Amino acid sequence: MRQLLLPFYAPYFPAPERAVLTLLYAALSVAEHSLRDAHPLVDSASIDMQTHGPVLVATARLIVGRCTELRQLLDLYDTAIDELTQPDDCFPF
Repeated sequence: MRQLLLPFYAPYFPAPERAVLTLLYAALSVAEHSLRDAHPLVDSASIDMQTHGPVLVATARLIVGRCTELRQLLDLYDTAIDELTQPDDCFPF
């Protein structure tokens, strides 16, 4: 994901939405890491019924998965914007 200096007081052309999407990307990353720290069993196949509630860990696992998916979509969007906004560097010689 492209890192931009924030905040912008004037629109950043050609893609002013990148500033907000950068913040979303960072928030998703922090949320994912905090859930993994709070629930180490998120990546485990088995859940210990004595120490962790199965519903809590299962819900954390779903949220972590969605955070990962959304960050991947943001990477794809960022790549697409780069491809559309960068000039073509091919010079026929």
